Amino acid sequence: MAKRDPAAPLRNRDIFSTVEVQVGTPPQSFDLVADTGSNTLIVQSCVCQEVSSCPSSFGRCFRGFGKSKTFSVPRAVNTNANGDPQVWILEYGSGDIEALLASDKVSIANFSASMNNSLLLMVSQALNFNVGQFEGILGLGIPNLTVASGASRQTELTTFLEQAKVHRFSLCFNALSDGVLGLGGPSHLKSLASTSREHWALNLRNVSVAGHAVSLQDKAQVIPDSGTTLITGPQKQIAALFELICAKWQRCRKAKLDLSTLMVQAEESNSGAAWIDPSSVLHRLLKAFKTHAKRSQSPDAQLSEDGMSQASGAAALHMLLQDCNSWQHNVDLNEEMPEVVFQLEGADGAVQDIRLLPSSYVAEVSSGVMVWTRKYLMGILPYWWPEFEESASCATLFGAENYIGDEVWILGTPLFYNHRVHFNLGSPPSVAFDDEPCGNCVDGHEVAELSLTQGRGIRQVRHEPRAPWPRAYRKESRAETPETELTERGVGFNQSHAPTAE
Repeated sequence: MAKRDPAAPLRNRDIFSTVEVQVGTPPQSFDLVADTGSNTLIVQSCVCQEVSSCPSSFGRCFRGFGKSKTFSVPRAVNTNANGDPQVWILEYGSGDIEALLASDKVSIANFSASMNNSLLLMVSQALNFNVGQFEGILGLGIPNLTVASGASRQTELTTFLEQAKVHRFSLCFNALSDGVLGLGGPSHLKSLASTSREHWALNLRNVSVAGHAVSLQDKAQVIPDSGTTLITGPQKQIAALFELICAKWQRCRKAKLDLSTLMVQAEESNSGAAWIDPSSVLHRLLKAFKTHAKRSQSPDAQLSEDGMSQASGAAALHMLLQDCNSWQHNVDLNEEMPEVVFQLEGADGAVQDIRLLPSSYVAEVSSGVMVWTRKYLMGILPYWWPEFEESASCATLFGAENYIGDEVWILGTPLFYNHRVHFNLGSPPSVAFDDEPCGNCVDGHEVAELSLTQGRGIRQVRHEPRAPWPRAYRKESRAETPETELTERGVGFNQSHAPTAE
């Protein structure tokens, strides 16, 4: 097992992965979300918990004054009219974070940097996801944080990668163990030049299943985002992708046919599904389809008054995954289901096909249901008692998200379970993908001994999937930018809105 370049373990947190980061002197340790979709370094301040904005479940918090010899809060530079410390409001897909601008020493693995006026301490938050521990974010996006700060001066936020002189890095995730954040290393031979200097982005030429392509716009983009749980795309294209997956999966084709036949028979008998044996596969499929249809607002699941409908391939796919507990055991997903292929193009015209295995884009999810249990009072009198029970089902890790302007796809965590993704901060910035196995970390270095295929069953996702991290940066007094607005600076993920002078 040969050692490679310096690396840090990426702890699997279900819907994202975190890396251990040390802040201050002496160092205080935190697990921060490794996020290629943003470029700021944010750590939870103990002030956030003291004012009851951050729950204790978020985990460890940072104390600067009296705890770190290298900590400071800038006041003479980048202050408002009152001379107070500068506070930023960062807009994210999952909600807003209010952060105080500070300075301190930061270390990851063998790399250290003095984050002068570039460490953001979270003092308040309005995030709408429940993930348990959340101690901050390590932004691994393209550095672009110089923003206007009034008529005569600028606020310059540098990234950890810049300050630590890390010009190249890579990420890969493991389903059953820690992943790897590689730091440094040689340039990758086959890379695609980023089409944006504001965030990691590539052109999307094609999305296909078994050679059949989804219709795309001429200017489609993809953004590799390790901090986003799902793969998202425009609603119309995601629906078409579901149809193709079902059409190329024999089990789904049969389920669609069975369900459609069942619905016709039920409607003709004018008795709904009452005549179906409750223990039969058809009964389970119909029940799963109704559950999906009632929860869905999409055209693939429109119910008539009696709860019946003609099933589309997309609806049959969701229904079949809803009922996965009845068929998934001893099933090799990668043999049964089709791969999804993304054909990516760099600004330099280089093209590469990226294949996603079913084991990376399908997951087992859990949800709570109320069930009635028969009990006996004093062991004699029967009665029914409601109990809350956790129920598991499966789902794809694809989601629909429409943005104003160009067609945008976000390649979230499934990409990093399927590929080792390399990022180069050179000129131009570039992204590379390979199928090299994702190992683990020993003594600050990666050791190759695992496989990127991560087994062929269904991995588990126990928390609600989260949206792309950054929406925009803005000063506290600045009007909000629409969440899905596209500007000439990019997709609205790494926009830096100027702190206006007050």
